[in-house]
Amino acid sequence: MVPLVPATFPASFPAAADGRALPFLLATGVECSAPVIRGGIRRDQLLLTGHWDRLEDDLDLVRRLGIDWLRYGIPFHVVAADPGGTLDWAWTDRAMLAMRDRGIEPIVDLLHFAVPDDLGGFGDPRVVARWTAFVRGFVERYPWVRAYTPVNEPFISAYFSARKGWWNERRRSDRAFVAALDTLVTCAITGTAIVRAARPDAWFLHNDALEAFVPAEPAAAELAAFREQLRFVGLDLVLGRPLSPAIRSYLLRSGLRPERLAWLEASGSSAGSVVGLDYYAMNERVVGVDGRETVGPRAGFAALARGVHARYGLPFMLAETNRQTDHAVAWLGELWADGLALRADGLPYVGFCWYSLQDQVDWDTCLRVANDRVNTLGLVDLERRIRPVGYAYAELAAELRRTQMADGLGDAQEHDEAMQAA
Repeated sequence: MVPLVPATFPASFPAAADGRALPFLLATGVECSAPVIRGGIRRDQLLLTGHWDRLEDDLDLVRRLGIDWLRYGIPFHVVAADPGGTLDWAWTDRAMLAMRDRGIEPIVDLLHFAVPDDLGGFGDPRVVARWTAFVRGFVERYPWVRAYTPVNEPFISAYFSARKGWWNERRRSDRAFVAALDTLVTCAITGTAIVRAARPDAWFLHNDALEAFVPAEPAAAELAAFREQLRFVGLDLVLGRPLSPAIRSYLLRSGLRPERLAWLEASGSSAGSVVGLDYYAMNERVVGVDGRETVGPRAGFAALARGVHARYGLPFMLAETNRQTDHAVAWLGELWADGLALRADGLPYVGFCWYSLQDQVDWDTCLRVANDRVNTLGLVDLERRIRPVGYAYAELAAELRRTQMADGLGDAQEHDEAMQAA
C-alpha cells in the first residue's frame, strides 16, 4: 500500500508546541466502552479484553507496531465512582505514566459510553457536574496531554442509550434521546472549554459515526431524509454549526427547552478541532417505511467523507474502523486507498485509526447481550498475538515514519525524548 505523501496537517491546523507542523496521524485505540445493559450488567471492555491488568504489555505492543498515537479512554465510571466527589486516579496514573514512558501520544477520551453506577444514564441531571469535576481533575493531574476527545460519539451515545434502549438508561423515546443528547453535547462543549483554558494549544478530535441513509422505496423518502439530517445533530452543536429548521423543531417538540437550545447553539466551537469519522461496513443503511434499517450498498468512506468536509470545512480523519479478521487486510487497503484519493483532491484528511488494538468482546450485538463472544477486530488477538492486519498496519506505520523523517516532518528519537521530558 502506498503511503500518504506529503503527510502533514494543513496550515490552518494548530502547530505543535515548537511551531512545527504535526505529522499525519496514524493511530490505534484501546477499546474502553463500558455501558450498563439489561439486567444492570456493565460490559466493561477494559476488563473483558484484559487491558486493565495487561496495560503495560499492550502499550509495549503499540510501540512494537510502530504506532505513535493512541485513542485512550479514561474510565469516568471508575475514577468518579464516589458520589461524594473523591476521584480515584490509581489505575489511570499507572496507564498515563506507562504511555508517557513509552513515548506514546494519547488522544484522551473522557466520556466513552459509560457513567458511574449511581447515575441513571446520560439523561441524569447530575452527570454534567460530576463529569466536569472529573475533567478538571484530569487536566490538572496530567498537564502534558494535548489531544482530547471530550465526548466519544455524542449522537451514538444518546441514540443507543435512550432511543434504541440498549445501554445505560435503556429508554426508547424521542424525549429521552433528546435529554441524553443535551447532556452529552453540554459535556463536550464545557469539557472543551475546560481543557482549552488550561492548555490553549490543545486540539480536539470530535468524532461520531459516519453514516448514510437512503429510502427503500419512495414512501420512505421523508423518513430517510430526516435520519440523514439527524445524524449530524451532535457534531453540529459541538462544532457551533447552525441546525436545520426540521432538527430544531424536532428537538423542541421532544422536550428541549428553548433556552437550552439557544445555549447549545451559541456555545459550540470548532477552534482547534479535527472532525473524527467513525466508519464501518454497516454504516450505510436502507430505511423502510416502518423505520427499520438494513445494511445497504456502500458509496464508500471517501464519498461520505467529502460530504462531511463540505459541511464543516475542517480537518478530518478516519477516527475508527475495523473488520473481522478474514476481511481486515482488504478493508485496510480499501480505506487507505480512499485516503489517498482524498489527499489527491487536496482535502485536509489528516489521520487514520484502526480501532482497536485488541480484539473486542460482544460488539457483534453492540454489547446488548453478555455472550462473551470474541470479535476478531483487533490488530492483535486477546492472547496478544499480532494478526495479519496488525503486520500490515505496522508496515504502513514504518513507511509513513520514514517518509516524514525524509521530509523533515518528524524524528522518532526527538519525539521520544520530548515525551520523556514532558
